[in-house]
Amino acid sequence: MNVPIQNISQSHNHTLLLTTKEEVFGFGENTDNKLALSKKNVQLPTRINVEDCIDVACGASSSVFLLKDGSVKVAGLGANRNTRSKNLYSISFPVSMSSIACGSSHTVAISNNGKCYSFGCPDNGRLGLGSENGATMISSPRLVDLEVQMKDVVCGSALRSYFQ
Repeated sequence: MNVPIQNISQSHNHTLLLTTKEEVFGFGENTDNKLALSKKNVQLPTRINVEDCIDVACGASSSVFLLKDGSVKVAGLGANRNTRSKNLYSISFPVSMSSIACGSSHTVAISNNGKCYSFGCPDNGRLGLGSENGATMISSPRLVDLEVQMKDVVCGSALRSYFQ
């Protein structure tokens, strides 16, 4: 791998590397197919079949890829915690995204117009959506009601932070 790395994302058991050529390499534990590779454990950085990627994020059981066109793809467990696809699958947003981040079991994305969307486990308010009436998983992105435009987001295992 002789290409400069522009971004690295890690969970507690897998790592994604994004190159300056918009290629993604992954290694580590591949349970739930979160690396979208055929091996269960990947010892060396291995190319993941995703094109035109501009950002990556690791959740505990998933990998999230932001593509140049603003679309988002996921490998591993889906937001409903039941999808174990062998392929990347798309997450549907109403607009193009510009930034993504994952906690252990949730994902937050910022749109090109500064709106914030989140999905995944709503425990302890980590999605910023208020009370979810006992929901254990929010499977599709929901708009977070913020009065300001966001530029970026970071997530921890049970938290998220937004940047204006």
